[in-house]
Amino acid sequence: RRAASPFPFPTASSARAPGAPGTPLHLARILAADWSNPRQARDFAQDWAHIHVAFRPLPTVIFPGEEGDGVLPAPAFYVESAYDITRGVPYKTGVVKLVAGAEE
Repeated sequence: RRAASPFPFPTASSARAPGAPGTPLHLARILAADWSNPRQARDFAQDWAHIHVAFRPLPTVIFPGEEGDGVLPAPAFYVESAYDITRGVPYKTGVVKLVAGAEE
């Protein structure tokens, strides 16, 4: 299940539009949601627990681009993983920053 994207990043002049497929912003718009694996956990219960992974967008001021450098603010998330039976007690948390790869 996915929620509407909360990423209203400013645009910068570049060969590729900031939200075009293959860009960090495009991936960020896909990831910004709650994800879970109920079918996998049900069909392969001996191998997989039912988990929830939530990608919560962080403000762009945490990883800003420099003024005038043509770099967009880096999309970043607070990520929380929890078992379905203990959703209020995550077993793993972290911060993820998306950046363009070397081929960019």
